[in-house]
Amino acid sequence: MTNRSKGRDILLGTIGKPYGLKGECYFYYFGKEPKNLNLYKEFFSKDHSMLLRVKTIREIKDRVIISFENIDSRTNVEELRDLDLYISEDQLVDLEVGDFYWYQLENLKVVNLEGNFLGLVSELMETGKNDVLVVKPCNDSIDSKSRLIPYVKEKVITSVDIENQTITVNWSKEF
Repeated sequence: MTNRSKGRDILLGTIGKPYGLKGECYFYYFGKEPKNLNLYKEFFSKDHSMLLRVKTIREIKDRVIISFENIDSRTNVEELRDLDLYISEDQLVDLEVGDFYWYQLENLKVVNLEGNFLGLVSELMETGKNDVLVVKPCNDSIDSKSRLIPYVKEKVITSVDIENQTITVNWSKEF
């Protein structure tokens, strides 16, 4: 059903084009708060073949500019362009009780208040007003419908049980 391992690699963002001549570059951060990047001192590539230690992180006009140790020219940065950067799961900041990282919700079972298994969370979407669970059907789900379920705590999302890998929703099977 779901394979939830500890010690996952978490995708933080992608290196963009060079910024200036001295080894800085744009960084397309997938989180909401760029200041949180300051909590991480090193990133690695997907295959762990490259480790990059952070020298500086700053924001200019809502864009993240980053530099790394031993990367000191535009040419060096250009070689890293489009590289996805990761951290290990154990580097993440602990959240308040009841808050979750998006990746923790992926592949959880979604069950409504009537006990109908609606499917598995395939991803989350940011829509502006509230986030949305994308729920895909699977072999054991009640039907073959894909569903978009708003992530509105208490009103729609009644509980999230990471340990039992289940999200309970106030959502009719007809939706």
